[in-house]
Amino acid sequence: MFPDIRVELAGDSIDLGDQVITPTLIVGTGVSAGITVHDPYSFLFKIAGGKIVLGEEFHDNAEALRAVGL
Repeated sequence: MFPDIRVELAGDSIDLGDQVITPTLIVGTGVSAGITVHDPYSFLFKIAGGKIVLGEEFHDNAEALRAVGL
């Protein structure tokens, strides 16, 4: 549906120690309609041993912050 889909950073990441919230935009042009979308998402990455061990996606930073109890 979106052959050119990409993730762009949309702001500064929030360092929560062993977790990081990163605001992004999912950008791509739809094949059928030719419309370009810019859909905000925030990713919550959990880190252990210097590696990402879990990634979750949310529709915005507020939703991601609620998921970690903030």
